[in-house]
Amino acid sequence: MTPGERRERFRAWALEQPKQSGAGTYANSTVDGYCDLISKIGERHQNVIDAGYPSNLFECDDIVTVSALHDTIKELCEKDSDDWNSLSLYLLFLKSTVADSKDALDELIEEYSGAFENFRKFELYKWEAVKQFQVAWKPDAEDFAAMLKEALSKSSNLLSGGNYFARRMLQFFAEINPDKTRRALVDILFDEDLDLQMRMRRYEKAAVELLEELNEKNHADDIAPAKKHDQDPRAMNVYLTFLHPSSHYLYKYSVYKNIAARLDIEMEKDKFGCVAGYDLICESILERLKAKYPEVIEKSDSLLPAELCDVDPEHHLLVQDIVYYVEAYSADYGWFPPLSEYDPGISVSEWQELLEDPTITSNNNLIALKCLRTFSDGASCTEAANKYGRSKNFYLNGIVSFAKRVHARTGCPMNRRDDDGKNRFWALPCVGKEAEKGHAGGFIWKLRDELLKALEEIDLDGVPMYVNNEGENVGQEARTNSNIILYGPPGTGKTYSVAAMAWLISRGVDATLENIQKLSDEERAEAKAWYDAQLADHENGQVAFTTFHQSYGYEEFIEGIRPIIPDESESEIEGDLGYTYEDGVFKAFCRRASKPIVIDNAKDFGFNEDPTVWKVSLGGTGDNPIRKECLENGHIRIGWDSYGPDVTDETDFSTDGGKTALAAFINKMRIGDIVLSCYSSTTVDAIGVIAGEAEWHEEYDRLKRQRNVKWIAKGIAFNIVEEFDLPTMTLSAVYRLKLDATDVLKIYEQTGGDDLRMTAPNDKSYIFVIDEINRGNISKVFGELITLIEPSKRAGQPDQQSAILPYTKQSFSVPANVVIIGTMNTADRSIALMDTALRRRFRFVEMMPDYKALDDIGEIVGISVSKMVRRMNQRIDVLYDREHELGHAYFMELKDEPTIERLSTIFAERIIPLLQEYFYNDYEKIRLVLADNQKKNPAKEFFPEDKSITFEELFGDADTSYEDVHDYHLNRDALSDPQAYIGIYEQV
Repeated sequence: MTPGERRERFRAWALEQPKQSGAGTYANSTVDGYCDLISKIGERHQNVIDAGYPSNLFECDDIVTVSALHDTIKELCEKDSDDWNSLSLYLLFLKSTVADSKDALDELIEEYSGAFENFRKFELYKWEAVKQFQVAWKPDAEDFAAMLKEALSKSSNLLSGGNYFARRMLQFFAEINPDKTRRALVDILFDEDLDLQMRMRRYEKAAVELLEELNEKNHADDIAPAKKHDQDPRAMNVYLTFLHPSSHYLYKYSVYKNIAARLDIEMEKDKFGCVAGYDLICESILERLKAKYPEVIEKSDSLLPAELCDVDPEHHLLVQDIVYYVEAYSADYGWFPPLSEYDPGISVSEWQELLEDPTITSNNNLIALKCLRTFSDGASCTEAANKYGRSKNFYLNGIVSFAKRVHARTGCPMNRRDDDGKNRFWALPCVGKEAEKGHAGGFIWKLRDELLKALEEIDLDGVPMYVNNEGENVGQEARTNSNIILYGPPGTGKTYSVAAMAWLISRGVDATLENIQKLSDEERAEAKAWYDAQLADHENGQVAFTTFHQSYGYEEFIEGIRPIIPDESESEIEGDLGYTYEDGVFKAFCRRASKPIVIDNAKDFGFNEDPTVWKVSLGGTGDNPIRKECLENGHIRIGWDSYGPDVTDETDFSTDGGKTALAAFINKMRIGDIVLSCYSSTTVDAIGVIAGEAEWHEEYDRLKRQRNVKWIAKGIAFNIVEEFDLPTMTLSAVYRLKLDATDVLKIYEQTGGDDLRMTAPNDKSYIFVIDEINRGNISKVFGELITLIEPSKRAGQPDQQSAILPYTKQSFSVPANVVIIGTMNTADRSIALMDTALRRRFRFVEMMPDYKALDDIGEIVGISVSKMVRRMNQRIDVLYDREHELGHAYFMELKDEPTIERLSTIFAERIIPLLQEYFYNDYEKIRLVLADNQKKNPAKEFFPEDKSITFEELFGDADTSYEDVHDYHLNRDALSDPQAYIGIYEQV
């Protein structure tokens, strides 16, 4: 209600009132005069303004405030003065708002009287809590904290619930500073000689100071800081009612709001004024009870146990019970907030789209939603945790974090708290209410109907509900770090964070920004060194890196056909140019990650440090005399006898060929290398280790070149093509296979070489980094494998899937220990434009400018880099969008070189070109970002406007519609002027 509306309502009311003298009603002129006096009270009495009262008292509807001012004016004026009379009438008007609810009050009490016998047993804890406090309260106790704990031990949900921890916080305060906590309660809050609102404000100030002390101790003990003290009007009234139940009422804002709405009474605005307004309502109810409904009082007393009958002699708890009935038990009671008060306006189909978007709905969000969905009448987070496992905060955070992302994406309206205006994020997906007696936890949540219907439309089969005794999700064994995309504006440290993230993953730690931020400088250096070393090891490293671009395709990523130049090949026979299948970078990396590891007690077969695995043909395929002789006598043999015992660079291979095979057999094979005897185009029948150099044996009729071999397995039949996804073996006598010693040991194990275990599954994490993932054509790059990267469909998972590759026709699946980390620059392409198939399969981590990192730079010749960048980004948000903000990484060189020269170089070579690209050389917008339009001195402008050039000067009197040209140029002097940079964030 506006002051003008309140004035008109007061005027209409006053004209109907009898004069205080009792002689008729007030005249129009008298009431109009009173209205003028009330609206200009501050002009007549300066002390009114000095005391903080409004000059126009129609701006105030607080009965307590007007009553206090009424008493002040009374001291200054005669009792019959116009000022005093006008205020007396206005005070009666405000009080009438309570009296006008007479019929509604009777209706409420009568409704309560017919129902409270059924639920009184659930409310007895309030009487018990007051009794407990009065028995245990000993303010002079030597151990004040222990006494307080005992006194408040039965307070139950009066001092706790949901995210409300008033009793716990007060207990913490009493433990760290009992004397100050005692003084705050006894000397401030419990001093009935002081004005109630004054002591509440003073007590709140003391609570703030105690919270600071607590957090100082927490910091010293390496404990996370407490965010709030929760010593609010609700808690204060609990303490006051416990001590003086005949003078105070248990208060709660939502209860006040509901009873005021039920009785059609306008609420107070100030949070402490709300207590006074609530007390007035309670007093009105108490007066009505005593005057008209004594039988309700008698019935209430009869329902109390004998030991509780003396707890509430003035029946204030009974009144509070009636008021609470409106919120919790009346027929009109509903979940909060009611639809008439707040509707997020999100349809079932819109909820479904949000649920299927992984940038909005994380796996943990889905778990929380799926679990809460099963409670048809709602549940507290504690009840969900008791049924399905995990902590209650898991469900709380699951709902709130989901709601925040939904609000950020949709811009839907929010329900706000009346006391401080903050958003109730939980109210977006849920409705709620305080838990009734008998419920575990303090607050009950129930999902909105539209959201429930949307959850029924999506596939939740792979979303686990229960956890086992080790706290692991049942039915979801895939790693939580499987697919991650770091996205954000340029220069926000995405690539820099990949190294730290990969290092954390390798150590079994969740790859979250929070965990990255916890790393010390030494750990960051260790992470970078590990990352670089793994990336450089192309054979066995746990990290691989690639960059997507527009021409990047399936052949580079998965597999493709490659040409073979015979003279340089080790995998084909000599001849014309040929072709073969070659693994792409991702398939090769998956092969690396799936290799088993050699266990520490593996048998020593005499392998060298880095053995090469060779394919050899022993007299051709199948059983033959050469094969039999070689396996019996421990060697391998090849031919090309026509070249004689010595093969040199001068040997002419043009007639019989064999150059590549002979080079491999004579020069490239090393002692300790491994040979596999080729039995067919797909299988091998023996495993051996090279034990000698190449020799010439004249005694053989043919195949006179020989190397001694120690056979470690013979008579086997193992399909290496199928097991290792290799191309079929060719006729070439000797060539290198794309296998390693671990693969060979796996063959040995599977063919029953002996009972000794040689290998174990590889449980190390392998990280595949895709830079600029948004620049590739995802369908073209991943092809049919996009489904296989899902955590639940990885190799070894319950829902594992594989695909037949189009070129090699081999089966392929993605190992569970492969983590894909993608980075994307949102300035190049919005996350909203990402391929839907990709978005559904990745966890998205936003990386925005880190102003704390800029704070660490400090000031450079008076320039606050953090303030400057923050203000520029605020302007870019408005002129463009948040996806084009300037990242902190552009400025990190200033940490080592904090000079104006370095800052000038950064601006000239990075920031200004970036702004020119963003705004397509629209210098008006660039000037707005740099605040050039706000600088009083043009010399401080980076792009001063040159208005001296006119169209006429350039083109004469040509008849065109062009306007005069505004020329802009970079003012290089400004780049070296600290004031030019300061002017970006403050007036210069």
